[in-house]
Amino acid sequence: MPSIADFKGSFTALARPTLFQIRGLGAGRELEFLCKATSIPESTLGVIEVPFQGRKIKIPGDRSFAEWSLTVINDDRFILRNYFEDWMNSIGSASDTFGNNNSVESIKEDAQVSQLGLDGSIIATWNIIGAFPTAVAANEFSARKLTLFQSVQLH
Repeated sequence: MPSIADFKGSFTALARPTLFQIRGLGAGRELEFLCKATSIPESTLGVIEVPFQGRKIKIPGDRSFAEWSLTVINDDRFILRNYFEDWMNSIGSASDTFGNNNSVESIKEDAQVSQLGLDGSIIATWNIIGAFPTAVAANEFSARKLTLFQSVQLH
């Protein structure tokens, strides 16, 4: 009969959810920044029901991905918040209806989310392709509360 020691010995190392890095989203330059939280977007495979002899047969459909959210750590100059706001303004400005009219691809950026090992080496990487901002969360100010984190929603 296996023991607890056998069970514990079957794991070499566990991935730590707090050890990760974000790269990309730098408008053509390599941007790496501190991040409080993110996730790998959910992937869903749709189902198509095909009628066949009075019954419906289910077959795999299109694959879709959920929106990607991340919470970055602000510095005292709000460089990252300003970066994401400028990116949104280049897509569709608040003062006019014109944005970047070159192409849809010119507003999108790629990113990488990498899981790090205890020694800092990259043990897994996920590529986020064609992201663009859809929301930059509010920054709250209060005499009792200082917000150091900024949430960003990317599609």
